[in-house]
Amino acid sequence: MAILMVSTTLAGCASNDSISQTNDDVDELQKNQNEMNLLLESLINENIALRNDLDALNNSSNSMMLQIDELVLERQALLSQLSSSDYNTSSLYNIMVDQTLELAALQALLELEGEAIESLDNALESTKQSLQELSDQVILYRPLPNVDCPSISSGITVISGVDDGTGKGEANDGILHLDEGKNSFSFCNTVFDRLTDDLVLPAGSSGLTWIIELDEMVLFTGNNGSTGLELWSSDGTKKGTKLVKDILPGIYSSGLIDPVRFGDGILFAASNGYNGSELWFSDGTEEGTYMVKDINEGYGRGLLSSAVNGYSSLITVARTGAYFRATNGINGTELWFTDATEQGTYMVSDINPGASESIPSSLMTIADVVYFSADNGVNGTELWKSDGTDHGTSMILDINPGSASSDPSQITEAGGIIYFSANDGIVGQELWKTSGLTSTTVLVKDIREPTDFAGGANYGSYPSNLIEYNDKLYFAAGSFRDDWNISTIEFWTSSGTNETTFRVGEDQEWFGNPQTMTIFGDQLFMSVSTVVSSAWRNYTSCVWEGNTELVESGFDDLWYCTNPLFEHWSDTNISEIEDRWNYCEYNSMNGEWYCTNFIDQDPENEFLYNQEKHIEFDFWGNFDTGHEPALSDGTLDGTYIIKEVAPWTFNGEIWFNANSMNYGTMGSDPEVLGDVVYFFGWTPQTYWELFRTDGSADGTIMVKDLYPGYFESDWPTSLTTLENMDSVVWFGDDPEYGIQLRLYYEGTGSYF
Repeated sequence: MAILMVSTTLAGCASNDSISQTNDDVDELQKNQNEMNLLLESLINENIALRNDLDALNNSSNSMMLQIDELVLERQALLSQLSSSDYNTSSLYNIMVDQTLELAALQALLELEGEAIESLDNALESTKQSLQELSDQVILYRPLPNVDCPSISSGITVISGVDDGTGKGEANDGILHLDEGKNSFSFCNTVFDRLTDDLVLPAGSSGLTWIIELDEMVLFTGNNGSTGLELWSSDGTKKGTKLVKDILPGIYSSGLIDPVRFGDGILFAASNGYNGSELWFSDGTEEGTYMVKDINEGYGRGLLSSAVNGYSSLITVARTGAYFRATNGINGTELWFTDATEQGTYMVSDINPGASESIPSSLMTIADVVYFSADNGVNGTELWKSDGTDHGTSMILDINPGSASSDPSQITEAGGIIYFSANDGIVGQELWKTSGLTSTTVLVKDIREPTDFAGGANYGSYPSNLIEYNDKLYFAAGSFRDDWNISTIEFWTSSGTNETTFRVGEDQEWFGNPQTMTIFGDQLFMSVSTVVSSAWRNYTSCVWEGNTELVESGFDDLWYCTNPLFEHWSDTNISEIEDRWNYCEYNSMNGEWYCTNFIDQDPENEFLYNQEKHIEFDFWGNFDTGHEPALSDGTLDGTYIIKEVAPWTFNGEIWFNANSMNYGTMGSDPEVLGDVVYFFGWTPQTYWELFRTDGSADGTIMVKDLYPGYFESDWPTSLTTLENMDSVVWFGDDPEYGIQLRLYYEGTGSYF
């Protein structure tokens, strides 16, 4: 049997970083390649089995023939005995009858085995014919381009089959027609690419760079060294990465900020040098990039947007347009609306009349109604709503009565309820809800009640990171835990009542400081910190330096131990547990072990030094894992850390833990792409790099150490999906090119 490849070269199977096939792909190729061989082996084995069965039947037949011959001889001997008067005739006759019956049975079996032998002979001949037909066939493999791969990735589809003339194929012509194909598999190569080479970008911590996705491209801020930070676009290829428009011509930046997806483009704030920071629109083309309206005519800034000073226009998309805050130079910063045309851009209401400003904040829309906080100059900053008209703009409730402010924030809709954080002046900043009516605007729960720990004061729980999940609200909030006698920020949920608002960890677990909560399939992905209690073992080298008389009397005595020899959480270094556990002095007040270095090796200490041994001891106490990637289904048992990306580490002097996902000011949320979440993770060895997880510990890995070494690279920022390429893009730093636009497509190739 011949096995041939139409082509032995799988063209294009290396990406920019030379990615190999996955083990699964190789296994699948081998499986297809051996399929017909396995059939051949099966037929050969069947042939052998038939021959063995035939031999066994022949042996059985020969045995029965011998038995028949023996019975015939015995029958003749009995007949001779019947003629002799020395034997009892009746007894001999009975023996002859029995032997006659046995002989008849053996003859019947012999006939049946003869039929079986004939059947096996026929089956053996059929198997020989099948083997001959199979050996005359040719198995071929045909590599084809994989048209299902995104354009940035080369890929291949391999079809296998028998050159047997099926369909439009021609038997044994050495060409595998598609009709002759029986099996196939496909793969696309992994791509890790640098889309720009010479951008001059500020540090990731500056907040001046961003990336936003359109349908088939991303728009981002870029600087080629001669334009300043301006609007660029990329379709995921180097060739398709280019400057869209130099809004402020020359080396200065136009100050692009606050981008929001709107229709087939984006709304953002920028300045062309003649007008101040105003509202702009872009569809990713130069001709489709324009100032919507000069709101504050002339050089004045209409949109008070500045990443450096922390200002934002808070552009928030509604069903038929977008709300934002701006000033026309006559009225202060007020609520505005736009449909991306000059005529359709107007101030909704002068909430704080005249030059005074209401400074709308925390904008959140449901259909065309926007909920926000604002200050009318009388009631302080309170909860408001608007339908886009002056008449339809009103304060919902003066939560903190009088001129004091309740400072509503974190406005989020979940399960048909509008939640927000506010301070009524009594219970502190707590969780509230509303349906948009005064009568339905109420406190949900006083999460952090006054305690002696706080000196009787009520500071509030400050709910944050609010998100809807399974028609419920999930959020972070601070509260006092009686069991620990501390105040701590934890993972909470609410369905809108006091009774249904509780810590997900209840009193059994601590899920601390949840951040970056993101819907991932039917779970919540987040960074969270939890506690491992009294379960860690470590190893150390110890010498005895105690009192001999006490030891001889059966009392435990003191051992002095050096720093641990091995990293803990290791299951490979476990040794036999010693009798006594007081090898190091343990301080129960602070949960620390006090251990010394080795004593000097000299004659006076010879006995003591000879007592050196390697032992293990327990860490008694609670240990914080730091911020790590986690999943939750909203329940206690269903909330867990996927993997400690930055586990506790021994640096030669002390043990320390690290927060692998504590973003701080980096401000780049995880991005979900199919069945994978991408995020920026930190380790003591690599600093900040791109990670990916499929929700399993084994599937949580660093994509690539783009800038090898600790604390060498600048922060990666602006992680964004490019879904039509099944890719993620971001700004990443490397030692050769610095901060540039990067792309990663996982494909079906191996991971980095």
